[in-house]
Amino acid sequence: MAGDDAGRLWRWDPVTGHPLGEPTAGHASKVCIIKALPPLATGRSLFVSTDQERILQRWDTETGTPVGPPMETGTYVFALATARVDGTDLLLAAGADEMVRAWDAETGEPIGLSVNGVAVSGLTQRDGTTLLATSTARGEILVYECGIGVE
Repeated sequence: MAGDDAGRLWRWDPVTGHPLGEPTAGHASKVCIIKALPPLATGRSLFVSTDQERILQRWDTETGTPVGPPMETGTYVFALATARVDGTDLLLAAGADEMVRAWDAETGEPIGLSVNGVAVSGLTQRDGTTLLATSTARGEILVYECGIGVE
């Protein structure tokens, strides 16, 4: 996947390198970040993109069509990440307002998680607990533990 300054999204076959169809008119402004989402329980493969208008959109990898409505972030997004918490794959967006927001990666529904940071990374440990590491604009690294019974 790739995005361009005109908001179009381009897909290529990972094996042959050949383009997959015509570019998709994906966003109203420059595509800033593209991230593959973890394989869903349904077997569906999605990716997400963000633009300069603070919009996230999930896309079907095979067809290039949008999945669900666009998701408003409320801020310019600096980083996207994924993490699995209690069996739910989360899409995390860190932005200019120094907040990390979360959505259910499969449904696009917002998750009641909001932590500080301009960057975010997730790691699921062997015991199923997920750690979210964020960095702030002041250079701090914050680590949050998420898991069963942990908020």
